[in-house]
Amino acid sequence: MDIEKISQIACDNMAHRKTHPSRELGFAYWHGQRTAKLAMQLCDRLNYLGDREVIYVAALFHDIAKGLKQHHVMGAHLTRELLKNVCSEDRLNQICAIIRNHIDKGQLDRCDEPSKIVQDVDVLDHVGVLEPWMAAFWAATHNENIDDILEYESKERVTHIARMRQKLNFHISKAIFDERRTIESKYFHDLTNAQQGLL
Repeated sequence: MDIEKISQIACDNMAHRKTHPSRELGFAYWHGQRTAKLAMQLCDRLNYLGDREVIYVAALFHDIAKGLKQHHVMGAHLTRELLKNVCSEDRLNQICAIIRNHIDKGQLDRCDEPSKIVQDVDVLDHVGVLEPWMAAFWAATHNENIDDILEYESKERVTHIARMRQKLNFHISKAIFDERRTIESKYFHDLTNAQQGLL
């Protein structure tokens, strides 16, 4: 596959689109970029021997239809249309299957290993150093302040984090998740102290 050309197609179709009022312009594109790179790292950690390019492209495009009803189904359809001239039919079928499956997190019996990899890295991108940015962007677009962010992070986020971790497919994904959560938690701990004038 021509990954450079495929990456340009992803950029052209996602980088200038706003999928949600609480996410920055092009969030789906940047999330896809990070997820695709994380997928390659997870493949390395799992010693995955299958077609990594299929996983990379599926991760890149998995949220192309974010903001639309049944974005996993619509995303597979849009991806098929966009990539029909740059991927073999077999690879495109695999890519679209992974995109359709990416929301079925925690349903181990329904998904193949490539789908599980993309499911896990999709979760991992929402934990860690980027969470403070996403929380701040949410607050700025919803007339909230630091105290609102800290209340969410200390209550609702804790429950949400536990559910996210439970849906991960691989032990190594859970270890990575825990490492990223530690970074995230330290930031919010320091922000709490700063807000209380303790730093």
